[in-house]
Amino acid sequence: MTDLAAIERYAIALPLRIAAEILTTNPTALRRRLSRGTLGGVKLGDQWFLRQTDISAFAEARRREAGGQAPDFLRRWTPVDTRALPAVLDLAEVELLLAERRILLYRLLMDGSLKGVRGREGWMVPRDALLTALALPPAQPPAEVAHEHVLVR
Repeated sequence: MTDLAAIERYAIALPLRIAAEILTTNPTALRRRLSRGTLGGVKLGDQWFLRQTDISAFAEARRREAGGQAPDFLRRWTPVDTRALPAVLDLAEVELLLAERRILLYRLLMDGSLKGVRGREGWMVPRDALLTALALPPAQPPAEVAHEHVLVR
């Protein structure tokens, strides 16, 4: 998926090739940084994904080295509130969140890199399984006010 408007609105992580395109750098250079540990990311199956914080940190480091501003894309990229995501996501939603083609997602599900359940309606991925795979904190529901119940007899 390379629809930048959809990525800006929905993505919580980007595949390496799309991140390289947005950062106007070479995918091989990003892969080397990931391998050396100088750039954060997460590997699902044989595919690297860069989370929003990883991409922002890389862009900030480049900005400091060369001067200038962050790419326009990063200024427009809206952080996704993971608490607002449904508890179970269908594959179309995962496709948007990872900005990745469905065929790769099927492969990740089949090799166990991404935990999901196959049902009558197709594959479903628990939100927390997706966040765990991306090494993101699980979505915590907003704190609820505890009410004491008093029994009167």
